[in-house]
Amino acid sequence: MGAKMIKISPKQALYIGAIGAISFVLAFVLGSAVNALTGIPLTGGILNGIIVGAVITIGIKGVERFGTATLIWFVFTIFAIPTLTFGPPGWYKVIVGIIVGFIWDLIISLFRRKKLGYILSAGVGASAITYGVFMAIKYLGLPAAEKLAKALYFLIPMNFAISCLGALVGLWLFRKHLSKMSFIQGLKE
Repeated sequence: MGAKMIKISPKQALYIGAIGAISFVLAFVLGSAVNALTGIPLTGGILNGIIVGAVITIGIKGVERFGTATLIWFVFTIFAIPTLTFGPPGWYKVIVGIIVGFIWDLIISLFRRKKLGYILSAGVGASAITYGVFMAIKYLGLPAAEKLAKALYFLIPMNFAISCLGALVGLWLFRKHLSKMSFIQGLKE
């Protein structure tokens, strides 16, 4: 028996693309500022964990189909290729983004779209991003790898916790303010 294709409407595709693009813009602006202040790669992810974690969680809740997170992260990383967001410029970001999106989708699915699944998916996803970008920096032989290796011990758990908080914020915003909007209701059809 073959795999089933994920069917999304044009409206859902537009929404997913917009969430990916908005998430990238937020991550680029916030991450660039934090990285410039600290000089340590991936520290921008600390602030991004809350903001981007919330936006992506809202995006996933809007469509609620397996594959939504993967598509959002795919769009995000396409925009990130030429920038320092998500690590040094390069196509490898798309691979990391697809893996991270799949992790989010898988965890949310395993937890049957319960609150804990959304929260854990954001934390595990953020940890995977941190480690994946570190491996890319190391593989590329960039001098930042040594500095980053020393920071991984606090960056991974910190990004996990902060991204879990971001997912909580996203879930709260979605439930309290967005879930009843006619546009969001139209995405579910």
